[in-house]
Amino acid sequence: MIRLTTLLSLLLFPLLLTAQYHIQGHLVDESHQALAYANVLLLPPEGTQLVKGAVSDDQGYFELGPLPAGAYRLRVSMVSYRDWEQAVELDTADVRL
Repeated sequence: MIRLTTLLSLLLFPLLLTAQYHIQGHLVDESHQALAYANVLLLPPEGTQLVKGAVSDDQGYFELGPLPAGAYRLRVSMVSYRDWEQAVELDTADVRL
């Protein structure tokens, strides 16, 4: 049993060293009303291939992660609203929007 635990620890330890980040946010409109159930997409800086996606909850909050360090584009879309997009850099800390 000790050998199995040691082997698993050695195999999983490098995964703990890899930086993992999260993007959290609260979506509201111009009148500060929560945007419930909006689509939140994380895309590469160029291209349209989806990296990660989420849907905001009934209060407009969302979270994406865990994510590796790097540059991304965050796009929010919802029926009856124009899409919103922002560049995001994950390199030293989680991002809160």
